[in-house]
Amino acid sequence: MNAHDTNRRPLDLIAVEDSAVDLELDVDALRDRGLDVAVRRVEDEASFRAALAERLPDAILADWTLPAFSGRRALEIAHEHCPEVPLLFVSGTISATTALEALRHGAVDYIFKHELQRLAPSLTRAHRRGRRPARATCKRSLQSRDHGLCQRQHRRAGP
Repeated sequence: MNAHDTNRRPLDLIAVEDSAVDLELDVDALRDRGLDVAVRRVEDEASFRAALAERLPDAILADWTLPAFSGRRALEIAHEHCPEVPLLFVSGTISATTALEALRHGAVDYIFKHELQRLAPSLTRAHRRGRRPARATCKRSLQSRDHGLCQRQHRRAGP
């Protein structure tokens, strides 16, 4: 995960974030701590689902409040399709009570935007805990969903 470690690939992140500027600050905070990251930014539910279907990330960073989506919904989708992938909220728009609720519902951490120095250590801990490795389980979940869709389409098409 260190930028100087040539034996490791960058951490693959999906960022549920509507602000390019805020995401740049998040990425800078990670890189300043020596983390090598590759980030795919999504702003709505459809693009989030598409990004998960394309390739499961090592972790998900999510803002709580977006114009066309919500962090709460992103957490629900992540738990449904790839519960082993850690999701960390990075936001400045909610109360500490809501942050605790997010943690109770499975978020790994909640980083307030004015505390970005906590982001890299939190992401590193989540990654090392091994919450991300069960890619086979996540992939099966997505494949099962896709298989169900194909079966329904086939039944509609008829003989």
